[in-house]
Amino acid sequence: MIKATLLNITLLLILTVFTNCYIEFITVKFDQETFNEQKQLWQSSDIKGYSYYLSMAYPPASGYKGTIIVENGFYFDNIQESNDIGDDYVWKKYSTIDEIYLTINKIFIDNSNIKVSRNDVYLEEIIVEYNKVNHIPSKINYIYYYPSNFNLSPDFVLRSISLTDFMELTK
Repeated sequence: MIKATLLNITLLLILTVFTNCYIEFITVKFDQETFNEQKQLWQSSDIKGYSYYLSMAYPPASGYKGTIIVENGFYFDNIQESNDIGDDYVWKKYSTIDEIYLTINKIFIDNSNIKVSRNDVYLEEIIVEYNKVNHIPSKINYIYYYPSNFNLSPDFVLRSISLTDFMELTK
């Protein structure tokens, strides 16, 4: 009888811990309809040579700032002003407009419909603003949820990427 009671208490504790540690599946807030529409319009423009200024803020690092040059649809070169992200891999995910669209979509898919612990940091929302003339993302904000026990400044909640000075190169 005592073993059965201890077993029941143990099972109850495990069940309580398990149900309190996880929240339901999270869904990242994201306007996928506008994203898909702008992506399609960009692809139909068939621009293969262009440049743009890329600015990335990835706290606690300052990020990356520089001009990206694309030729024949492929990354060609960049003129870096600063890069303290520490790894070229991060900014190279934003090295062409097509790559930017792929990266945003991958981040959305990889972070949607997942279970997370209440003490986990997770992506809460992706906000994309568009240059409606060229149909490219002009500002991308990745907004993260941080549990209250993290005691972080609001700067850590936001990862921000800006694209400005888009220019089609002569054909």
